[in-house]
Amino acid sequence: MFYCIHFHTFLATNFVGDRYKNTAIPMSKEDLTERDSHLSSKTAPRWTFNLAPAEMSENVAPILPFGCILNPLGELSALNIVPYSPISCRYCQSILSPLNKIDYRNRTWLCVFCNSRSGLPSTGSDLVPNADSTDTFVTDYQLKPGSAVHSQGIIHLFVIDVCVPTEDELAALKENLFQSITLLPSNARVGLISFGAVIELHEMSPMEAHSRSYAFRGSTEYSSANVREILGVNAIAERFLAPIADAEFLLSQCIDRLEGDVWPEIRSQRPIRCTGSALSLAAGLLDICYPKQPARILAFLSGVCSEGPGKAVGLSKEELIRGHMDIRRGSNAGKYWLDSTEFFSTLMQKMVLNSHVLDVCSACIDQTGIAEMRKCIECTGGYLLMVDTWRKSSFPQSLQNMLAHVESHAYNVSIEIKTSVDWKIMGAIGPFTGVFKNSSSISTTEMGLGKTCQWVSSRMDTETAIACYFELLDSTLEYRFLQVLVKYTDSTGDVRLRTVSVRHPTRKLSNHSTMGEHFDQEAAAVLVARHCSFLCESQPPDHVRRWLDTTLIKFVHRYADFTQRDAESLKLRPSLSYFPIFMYHLRRSPFLMTFNSSPDETANYRLQLYRCTVYHSILMIHPTLISYTINAPPKPIPLDEQYIEDRSILVLDTFFDVLVYYGPIIQSWRNAGFETKNSDFRAYCAMPLQKASAIIRRRQPCPQILECTKGDPACRVLFHKLNSTNPGLESGDVSSVATDDISLQTFTKHLKQKVVNF
Repeated sequence: MFYCIHFHTFLATNFVGDRYKNTAIPMSKEDLTERDSHLSSKTAPRWTFNLAPAEMSENVAPILPFGCILNPLGELSALNIVPYSPISCRYCQSILSPLNKIDYRNRTWLCVFCNSRSGLPSTGSDLVPNADSTDTFVTDYQLKPGSAVHSQGIIHLFVIDVCVPTEDELAALKENLFQSITLLPSNARVGLISFGAVIELHEMSPMEAHSRSYAFRGSTEYSSANVREILGVNAIAERFLAPIADAEFLLSQCIDRLEGDVWPEIRSQRPIRCTGSALSLAAGLLDICYPKQPARILAFLSGVCSEGPGKAVGLSKEELIRGHMDIRRGSNAGKYWLDSTEFFSTLMQKMVLNSHVLDVCSACIDQTGIAEMRKCIECTGGYLLMVDTWRKSSFPQSLQNMLAHVESHAYNVSIEIKTSVDWKIMGAIGPFTGVFKNSSSISTTEMGLGKTCQWVSSRMDTETAIACYFELLDSTLEYRFLQVLVKYTDSTGDVRLRTVSVRHPTRKLSNHSTMGEHFDQEAAAVLVARHCSFLCESQPPDHVRRWLDTTLIKFVHRYADFTQRDAESLKLRPSLSYFPIFMYHLRRSPFLMTFNSSPDETANYRLQLYRCTVYHSILMIHPTLISYTINAPPKPIPLDEQYIEDRSILVLDTFFDVLVYYGPIIQSWRNAGFETKNSDFRAYCAMPLQKASAIIRRRQPCPQILECTKGDPACRVLFHKLNSTNPGLESGDVSSVATDDISLQTFTKHLKQKVVNF
């Protein structure tokens, strides 16, 4: 992790004052390694402030949203399951942990959440460890062993769009489908639905010599009762969802026989594509055959839904597909938005109730209606892969990452949060939906999905991180306590309960300087980013950016050292100095700046932000840029045009793309054939590509590798992220980065002026 070390060097003089010159700045590799070993643990939460005030006076109450980023399912296989059942409080149902005080003489224990006493069982109580200096305690319990039904494997139901524009695209789609079949677990059960203007449900019965299919109207929404009535009641699961060991050949044969939609296509109209009806049929079939059992719907889409429920645009090509302004203003192009989102929200509730997951692979140069179905993908824990063609080189690797590592998946996930009386849960943001469970731990103020203490999802993996927001109340204790109860079904069918018990230090503070020393600027930036993205779903982005600017001014005004009305005197301590830079890049990010993004692209960006860890989220907000020069080791450099050299190779990692940029001189040497003539130069040019390849292998979704030099179209990915030191629209000079946005220096200057005159 080196994202803390590639910011602009002028920060050291502009934000860090003389009184902090001897303070250790977390920029060395050794410091970062030591810090990550404590903060980047798989289960330990990362807080906005690692210390909370005991009294909520005006000068110490947090200005930023107070909360944490928590990875509740980190390292599923690394923790041993305790050999006894969970011991719960008889009043608030919290679980006994090392945070509680145990009276072994009287066989009771004191609950830190409701301050009541509960009895200890005759056995097992002595196995509870004593609390040590650690603030996070994780315990796994097995509530129920896997049943014979779950041992049959997870169901994979393929839903394939056959309205593919060209034969080459159809061949590439089939090739990817064949690859996906080889990646499925050996005990999986499979099914197939194809759709265009009509829907075809293919039989997977190995007893039949030839596969039959059932046709369904594409303009109808199908409930479970409709599907049962049409298909009958006899052996539906055996006919349409068969073990892959028996049906692999039949499934491959059906895929190989797929052809483009035979429905006549009118030149002035879009293809008739009934995506919503096909997904409702798939959900209804799984609800009949395997209710409340883990299952995956794998949807492969090649265009936008134009027929039936969930459609995003009409058939006529004269009718434009909706944009952000159409949705916000309710114009004619956005007339399908409300009905479509309501349809997919209803479908999501049905799928979450049954632990069914929607994974979507989309390949189209235009929009495919992902924005409408985003909640259905997100809240079921599904993956989203968006490319512009099925021939994309990065897609097979993304597909492999999506279908592999099933042992790290947890299904039917329920997350419940309990707090002590001196703070309340305001809400959470992540890949789940709320169930509106009432509790004394719930705050009246809502942030994210609030008014509840419990959230559910069909599936989560070990890399899923959730954001929790809290309202602080006055406290007289040394710690505030938090317990996260995660109930889930693992890949073998075992029902488990994980308890994450946390104590957060609390101190009486007379001023805000102590709070600033315990500030985690990376976690705070991610919490603010999720909150702002969530607000953008119901408010105009301009209003959200205005709130962000006001909050940042108040934050810097409280924690900075400065002389009133003297902007040059403003200094921030090292633990705070990078946070304004994160906010600068957040304002420019696609999470808040939707001008150059379609609703589908924005939905993809926010879906990934809501599930990723702090490290990956920081990459989305502020990408990393590494410079490779001859006869020097690689080094991270600031995102500034003045650091771009002609004799270097750059690797930009934005999480969504990995770009390798060859300086003009390096590219001229490559064009001259030096790469084949000189082994040292060949090894030098290979290093950035090796770095890029290592990045994409371990990331989901797999980013594409772009290679470019100055003047190539792909350079826009790099220049869009760079800060222009002397942008032409500000100074009149010609700059390699043409932008109408303010530079980081101008942003810093205005921020200082606002703070000292606040």
